[in-house]
Amino acid sequence: MPRLRSLLAFILMSACFSAPSSALAECIKFGNTCIFGNDLKASFRIGGTTSDLQELTQFQHLTELSLVAEPGFENPLDLSPLAQLPGLEKLALVGLTVSSLTPLTSLPELRRLSLDSVQSPDFSPLTQMTGLEHLSVWGIREVTDLSFLHGYTRLRSLNIAGTGVTDLTPLEGVATLENLLAFNTGISELAPLAAANLRVVWISGCPVQSLAPLAASSNLQMLRADGSRLQSLEGLQNKPALHTLVLTGSHVADLSPLASAGRLAELELANTQVQDLAPLSNLSALHTVVLDGTAVSSLEPLAGSSLQKLSAIGTAVTSLAPARHMPDLKELGISGTGIRDLQPLEGLKNLTILRAIGLPRDVLLPLLRTENLRILYAGPEGGPHRRLLGRKQIAKYVTGAGQQD
Repeated sequence: MPRLRSLLAFILMSACFSAPSSALAECIKFGNTCIFGNDLKASFRIGGTTSDLQELTQFQHLTELSLVAEPGFENPLDLSPLAQLPGLEKLALVGLTVSSLTPLTSLPELRRLSLDSVQSPDFSPLTQMTGLEHLSVWGIREVTDLSFLHGYTRLRSLNIAGTGVTDLTPLEGVATLENLLAFNTGISELAPLAAANLRVVWISGCPVQSLAPLAASSNLQMLRADGSRLQSLEGLQNKPALHTLVLTGSHVADLSPLASAGRLAELELANTQVQDLAPLSNLSALHTVVLDGTAVSSLEPLAGSSLQKLSAIGTAVTSLAPARHMPDLKELGISGTGIRDLQPLEGLKNLTILRAIGLPRDVLLPLLRTENLRILYAGPEGGPHRRLLGRKQIAKYVTGAGQQD
């Protein structure tokens, strides 16, 4: 009997491994991708053997679909089969050349549409898609006019980065807008956004000079304006939710409007006109501050903050005394400064990375007592520069024992 039971168990196990399961039986191939009967999301590479969307019509259950062009695939793609997927809520087309966008107007549930780097002879069908809440036309230089957005009463997120857009006037009165990504465009005026309560604004590389229209955006959490022409931070007062602010390369000098930004955690000011950090003295949530290339001479306003990363490379800073009150500091950059006393770093138990290029070797001796330092960038200003890893390498360099290496 035991032998019989063993035989039956073997037969049953063999059957389980050899017979197709119901899940496998429901798998349908489209190109190199297999979709199961209960899948609501699918992503396909288009090109080569997969250049016709007709077979997609059998996936009536899909709610999210992503179609990405294979490198070098430029043949016009017919989107007509997509009109037979009425349940689609999210659609992403990336790098494709399409014959027409009209089929997309037949998708009643579509709420999120990405047309990143898509080429089409006509973008006017977008005027009919007023139910969209999220729209991206990233990288389409042919898109120069946002007039098609009239009637978009639900629009919450808009990505026009890298397009030919220069005017935001069609966004006037769109109070629902929360996220605007418009980096690397010719936009110079934000006034049309005055009615919105924005959370994210990304205008890097834009000739924007004023943030005043953002005064009503009390929910603002992130602003990236590096490479812009900003002269002032007026408009950023009373932004309690502001977390990330990137101003690198702008002409900003006065940080006073940030004095009440209690949640500000990341601040990048490299190559700006900023000299005085006093407005930051009560911002205890700061964990990343970049000051490279500014005329800042004192770090005192940052003492007592939760800083984890501080970069003051090429600044006028000469004293690290405030660092004694930065116990969370993990990464510090002081290359190209006049700092000659590193003793304040001795008690920083979390400091692991230090950039100190240009500082004389004898100035680095206190680093032997910075117990957790693991990476040191050092060497003469003009080179050669050294990247020293681990306590042994750092000690060898600092003491001069490796001068002949």
